[in-house]
Amino acid sequence: LDKDGLDLIYTIGSKHNLQEVKGWAIQKTFKSSMQHAGSEIDYRYKTNMKETLEKIFDSYTDTSKKMTLIVLTDGLWEGCVNSNDVEKLIASFITKLKPRLKKWESRWFSIQFVSFGDNEQALGRLQKLDDNMPIEEDVIDTKPWWHHDVSKLILGSMTAGDDKDEPLSPSPLSRPGTSASFHQLSTPERSPSTGKHHRFSFLRR
Repeated sequence: LDKDGLDLIYTIGSKHNLQEVKGWAIQKTFKSSMQHAGSEIDYRYKTNMKETLEKIFDSYTDTSKKMTLIVLTDGLWEGCVNSNDVEKLIASFITKLKPRLKKWESRWFSIQFVSFGDNEQALGRLQKLDDNMPIEEDVIDTKPWWHHDVSKLILGSMTAGDDKDEPLSPSPLSRPGTSASFHQLSTPERSPSTGKHHRFSFLRR
């Protein structure tokens, strides 16, 4: 994990955002933040994922470190003006970033979408971001939260092998007692060891 810690950012409101949470505090601190944020959700507000990503992209100024953005989302993003706003923004950012890096190494900035919900149009949008982006470099991966290999929910966008399509585990609808568990993603011993030069940020819809 990044020695500087993990960040947690919400698409609506910043009261419960976290920065540079480290080590064994990650699971407890992230869980507490998400519980408090969840209790205050006002569903009248609609997510504009484009605006949130713009702020994150603007803040990526230290390009000496790799960056992986893990987005926990239902993919609805009803606050966006156009259905392809996020697609166009990511394509523009990645295209302009490459010359700034002055290196051939791929996936320096990657984005992992972890999908929740069952809205077909929203899930189709996320899959399109994974499979049909108008950019040369494949830096995006999308997997459902119930994917059978938790590590690939993080590594999927970082390595080509983990980004490949593969048979999925059964839907949670066919597995009684299964429930979403974000703390599985934030437990240090289950997260990948990528060294001190790779930064992670979690973004929650």
